[in-house]
Amino acid sequence: MKLQHGQVAVVTGAGSGIGRSLVKALADRGLRVVAADVEKPALDETVTEASGTGAEVSGRVVDVRILAEVTALAEDVLARYGHVDLVVNNAGVVGPRAYTWEQDEQDWRWITEVNYLGVLHGVRAFVPHLVSAGRGHVVNTASITGIALLGAGLATYAASKHAVVGLTEWLRHELDTVAPGVGTTIFCPGPVTTRIRDAERNRPERYATTARRARPIDPSFDHDLPSISADQAAAELVAGIESGVLYLPVGPGVAAKARERARRLLADLDTIDPIR
Repeated sequence: MKLQHGQVAVVTGAGSGIGRSLVKALADRGLRVVAADVEKPALDETVTEASGTGAEVSGRVVDVRILAEVTALAEDVLARYGHVDLVVNNAGVVGPRAYTWEQDEQDWRWITEVNYLGVLHGVRAFVPHLVSAGRGHVVNTASITGIALLGAGLATYAASKHAVVGLTEWLRHELDTVAPGVGTTIFCPGPVTTRIRDAERNRPERYATTARRARPIDPSFDHDLPSISADQAAAELVAGIESGVLYLPVGPGVAAKARERARRLLADLDTIDPIR
């Protein structure tokens, strides 16, 4: 998809990090951008920064965990502009690091609702309009942890991102038949300098937890990979959208990590085949 002046884009998780940088990048290209986030003060900052050069940017407080709110967002966008060209389901959170068997249930539920159901809600609310138009593009933000292994203590986060990868693969499979003109991208960035580690600030009270970890986990999310800036990640995403690729790993060493996982899968397939 070629990003052009006058197109309409919707970006969730736009209050900070990659979302904020992407809103600015799209606005700089002349797109009309609807920025959505659950955190109003941060969202207002995004809108102010991105519209500073005269771009048309508006903000909408939306909790992506709630389908009705995402559906209302889609209806408002369609009522205002008559169409939508680009939808970026980007909102995401990460919780405390813990071994898989020690992770608190409340962490699993909160992270899954935001990272997976938030993306699914965006697909349900917006994709029917793209299918009807026969054009447009959907970006679902996953992570390197959706396509590769990185450190320990991230199972809750990684499982939600694997779900995003699977959802988008099936979406692509179905669109190939129903609406091949609608593009899809699975955005899989490695470590990015954002506030995601501070996501607890937006955790609903119903998912509060006082659980204590039984053993310490290496606190480094980045592990052996360097971080890139949110602006760089957004620029890579813009280029990936225009390139038309489905899988978009971004960041130094990310593709190599994905290849390690793919090689293990292929090796096990080669081992199993002779047994059969």
